[in-house]
Amino acid sequence: SFNVIVNVNSSITCPSDINVACGSNGGAVVDWPAPTIQGTCSDCNNGNFIPGFIYMGTLNGNQYYCSLSPATWANANTIAQNNGGYLASINSADENQFLSNMLTIQSAWIGLNDIENEGHFEWSSGEPVSYTNWYPGQPNNYNGTQHCVEILNNGQWNDQYGSYQLEFIMEKPCSFVEQVAGPAPGSFLTGGNYTVTYRINDSCGSVDQCSFNINVESGLSITCPSNINTSAPANSAGVVVNWNQPQVSSCCSNCTNGGGQAIPGFVYMGAFNGHHYYCSIASATWPQAKANCEANGGYLTVINGASENAYLANLLTLQSAWIGCSDTASEGNFQWVNGDALTYTNWYPGQPNNYNGSQDYVELLNNGQWNDQYNHFALEYIMEVPGCLNVTQIAGPAPGSILPPGSNHTVTYRATDGCGNVQDCSFNVNVASVPVGNGYCPSEGQSSNNFFIESILFGTINNYSGNNGGYKDFSNNGCATVRPSTSYPLQLDPGFSGVAPTKVYWRIWIDYNMDGDFYDNNEFVAYGCGVNAMNGIVTMPAQLHAGTSTIRVIMKEGGYANDPCQQYPEGETEDYCIVFSGSKIRTNESTTAIESRHSDEEAIQLSELSLDVIDEKADYDMHIYPNPVSEVMTIETENMESVTDIKLYAPDGQLVRDIRFDKTENRVKVNVSELTTGMYNVSMIHIDGTVITKRIIIQN
Repeated sequence: SFNVIVNVNSSITCPSDINVACGSNGGAVVDWPAPTIQGTCSDCNNGNFIPGFIYMGTLNGNQYYCSLSPATWANANTIAQNNGGYLASINSADENQFLSNMLTIQSAWIGLNDIENEGHFEWSSGEPVSYTNWYPGQPNNYNGTQHCVEILNNGQWNDQYGSYQLEFIMEKPCSFVEQVAGPAPGSFLTGGNYTVTYRINDSCGSVDQCSFNINVESGLSITCPSNINTSAPANSAGVVVNWNQPQVSSCCSNCTNGGGQAIPGFVYMGAFNGHHYYCSIASATWPQAKANCEANGGYLTVINGASENAYLANLLTLQSAWIGCSDTASEGNFQWVNGDALTYTNWYPGQPNNYNGSQDYVELLNNGQWNDQYNHFALEYIMEVPGCLNVTQIAGPAPGSILPPGSNHTVTYRATDGCGNVQDCSFNVNVASVPVGNGYCPSEGQSSNNFFIESILFGTINNYSGNNGGYKDFSNNGCATVRPSTSYPLQLDPGFSGVAPTKVYWRIWIDYNMDGDFYDNNEFVAYGCGVNAMNGIVTMPAQLHAGTSTIRVIMKEGGYANDPCQQYPEGETEDYCIVFSGSKIRTNESTTAIESRHSDEEAIQLSELSLDVIDEKADYDMHIYPNPVSEVMTIETENMESVTDIKLYAPDGQLVRDIRFDKTENRVKVNVSELTTGMYNVSMIHIDGTVITKRIIIQN
C-alpha cells in the first residue's frame, strides 16, 4: 500500500464578519481589506499538467493551454471553467500574435461570441472588447447561425458555427482572485445581511474560496400586531374587528421634509406621531383648502384617534378650522381625503345633521368636537404633511370594519422613511363562523380562553364539551327526551385555563313553546353561581307541546347574563336539543309574553357541589356504569378483596343503601329502579381506611 498526499498550493482567507450601525442616512458605507493569500505556487512560467490540455506558454502573468480534443464552443467554455480558467480573451496584437504563432492546427476556439445579442460581441471572461483582428469580410453570421469566434493560425478571426467541434485555447491567470458574490467594497448598504465571497485560481490548478458576512443594522423596521382570531354567529352580519397600529422605528434622520420648514401661506403648528401640521393664514372654502394642501405636499388633516384630536384642538387659536372629512361622495357616508378608514369621530351633540341639505364638510371646533358645516363657508384649515416616518395600510380591511363570519383576511402595512427605506409587515384576521343552525338569536362569549363550559349533564345528555371559542351548537349531537311533570337532574361543570378556579355565573333557558326564542313564561329555568360544578333538579311543566326544541346554557364570568341573546366578554354559550315526548297537549293554548324576562320566581336555584367527597387514590379504582342509570348499575373494581363496605348516599348525606357484595367477584350489580330521580354518591371503603366516592345520576 502507499499514501497519496494532495497539497493545495494556494488558499484564500477573507476578512472577519463586519457589523455596522445604521447611520443617519438610513444605512452605511462599508469597506474592507482584500483577502489574504497563502500558497506554494510561485513559478508562473512553468506549465502545470492539466489532463486533456497541452501547455502553450505564459504571457503577461497568464498561462495558456490548448485542448487535446475538439469540442463545441459551449462545451469548450464549460471545460475551461471547470479547470479554473476561461476561453482565451485577446486584448492586444502582441497577445494575438503569441497565440497564433503557437497554433499547430488550422484554427481554435477563443472566448469571443455574440450569443446573447447578435452583432454585439463579448468575451466569455467578462473583459471588455478592446482589440479585434477579423478576417476580411468577417464577421458575417453566415446562414444566421455563426455566433462563436475561432482564431486562425495566421492570427485572423472568423465567426463560426458554434456546433462545430474545434480544439480550443484555455487561459488561466497565474493567481487570479475575483469577488464572486456580494456588494463591492465601498458600497452604501441599507439595513440587512450581506454575504461577500472571493475565489482564487492559481497557476498550479488550485481553486479555493472564502466568505464573510456584513450585518448592517436595519434602517427601518415595522412590526405588525399578532394574528387575530375571532368569531361571529353564522347568521350575523359579522363582528367589528379593531387592532393597534404597527410599531415602526428608523435610524434615518436626514429627512427632506423636516418639521418646521417654512411653507408660504401657513404657520407651523407642530408634529405628532411623525407627521407635521400647519394652519393656513387665509381662509378658503373646503375644496379650495383641499387643493392648496395637496399643492404643498400635504392634505387636509386626517384625525385617527382621540390623542391626535386633542393635540390639534389645543393648538387652535381660532373658533374652528376645516379638516379632511366630508360626505360629498355619498350623503351620510363620511370619508377622509387620503382614503384612511373613519375609525374615530368626535361629533358635537346632534351633529352631523346636514342642515338645509347643504352641509357636507367637517370643521374641528377648538373644544375638539366636530360639526358638519355649510359648503360655501370659508374657514382657515389644517394641513397635514407626512413626516420622515410614515405608515400606510396597503392591503386588507380597515380597522373597525365589520368582517363576516367564515372570512379570512390578510392586512398589510408599509413603512417608509425619509432615506428611501421601505419595509412591509402583515398579519391575518380570521373570523370563525359560529354555527347557529337552530335559528335562535346569537349569544357568545367574546373570549373563552380562561372561562368555558367543561361539561353538561341533563337527562340523557352527558356532554364533555371543553373550550369551544365562546359558542357551540350541540343540537345535532343527540337530544334529551323529556316528559311533562317529570324531573331531570342537571349538572354544569365550569372549565378554567390559565387562571385559578373563579366564581362563574350560570343561566339556563328552555324554549318550551318552540317559538324560536327564550322570552316566554317559565322559559328561564335555572340559575346559580359558584367555583365548582352546579347541580339541581329541573321539573318539566305539566303543559307541553310535543316536538323538538332547544336548551340554552350561558356560563359568564363576572355576573349573570342579563339576556339569553347577550354577547359578553368572558365565558361561553352552548345550545342543546330537547324533545318533548308523551306531552299533555292543551288545545287552543295561547302564549303569553313574560313581563320580566329574567325573573327568578319560576327558575330554580342550582346548588354548588362540594368536591371534598371525591377521594381518588392511585392504588384503588372504582368504575360505575351506566351513568346516568335508570334500572341496574354495575360497580366494578380490581381491589374487591380489600373492600369492607359499599354504601349509597343521597346528596344530603343520608345513607340510602348498604350494598352487599362478594369479595371474590370484581363487580356487583345494584338495582336502583325504585329510587327517585336525583344525584347520589357511591362510597367504597377499603380495609386501610381509604374511601373512594363517585357521583352518579339516577334517572327514573
